[in-house]
Amino acid sequence: MYYPDLSHYSYGFDTKFNVVNIGWLSNKYTFNTEGILSQLFINNLEKIISLGLHNHMRGSHECEFCETDHIHKKLKYNDTEIWLGNGEIWIPDIKQQRIFSSPSLLWHYIIDHNYIPPIDFIESCEQFDFNSNWTPKTIISIEYNKMMPKSNIQIVDGPIYYVIS
Repeated sequence: MYYPDLSHYSYGFDTKFNVVNIGWLSNKYTFNTEGILSQLFINNLEKIISLGLHNHMRGSHECEFCETDHIHKKLKYNDTEIWLGNGEIWIPDIKQQRIFSSPSLLWHYIIDHNYIPPIDFIESCEQFDFNSNWTPKTIISIEYNKMMPKSNIQIVDGPIYYVIS
């Protein structure tokens, strides 16, 4: 699924929050490979992904750039293997009032296909406050309550699943 970097996020539901896309790549479009990424960025991105994916999907998206089909991509973080391609990561922008939404395959695109994200995303990962109470589940919960205001459904800790028809 392709969305240009920094375009408005609308996957699954449209949001009043300023959520923008990062790293939704396709083999039909070129992407930035010019630049150098710091080890701090790589380490923080791995840690952010290890905190848990958001908007988990049933099934997975395979990398369109890899020649071998049906090879599931994994991130090894500490002693844990994290499957990629089945959810998103959301990261707050440290400079502006927006949120970056990326597929979990972002890590694979960066490591194996030399994708270089926009500088604001890089800096936001480098300066991510791991001691903050940041969670995109709060934003998703607000959106679900808007869509179903009279519902007794409550968002709780754990993965959030929804089906797009």
